[in-house]
Amino acid sequence: MFITVALIAENPVLRIGLKSILKDIFTEAVIQESQNIHSLDLNAFSKEPPDLALICTGPAAQAKEDVDQIKKVKQLFSACSVVVYDTQPDQSQLADYLKAGAAGYISKNTDPKEITDCVVSVLDGRRYITREGIDWILNEYIREEAHSQTPLTQKKTSLTPNENSIATLLAAGMRVTDIATKMERKISTISTVKNRIYKKLKIQNVIELRDIMGD
Repeated sequence: MFITVALIAENPVLRIGLKSILKDIFTEAVIQESQNIHSLDLNAFSKEPPDLALICTGPAAQAKEDVDQIKKVKQLFSACSVVVYDTQPDQSQLADYLKAGAAGYISKNTDPKEITDCVVSVLDGRRYITREGIDWILNEYIREEAHSQTPLTQKKTSLTPNENSIATLLAAGMRVTDIATKMERKISTISTVKNRIYKKLKIQNVIELRDIMGD
């Protein structure tokens, strides 16, 4: 089967490994490699857009950039099937990847056979998520259902010590940049934690956060 692939991974060794697996599946595949979507040679797909984009994601701190890459691929090539290869498995980002347009999710813990199953599935128009990803989705759904019916004090205690510290500062009116300076952390890291806090507490703004943190 002839397919065209955009393989996006910052690590060159990882690109070599994934390219080898793809070639084992599709011996006639044309694979265009790139460190990121911005350095991808779009001219290579001027006549034949990619059938598949395999995007390697990194740590939670760069989740926004990874999601943006998925969105960009779908903007450029709407019919392209996107598979996320999570190099530092963190299923808390899985929902964002899927919302951005990813059809498949695998990770560095995935064996080559399952990578094959994933690629074949998404090219056939189906979704594919690893068992660890499915388990996370189910557990998160159950947790959120129970969480939505819990008192504010119980919601607050669901936060980790680090999340609680950042939530307290946010509720006090501090900006993300100020918190990053105070805690000597990257702004992107604080932003990621903030988003995770809002998801855990099922809130939309700092006013709701104050209600919980002040309870």
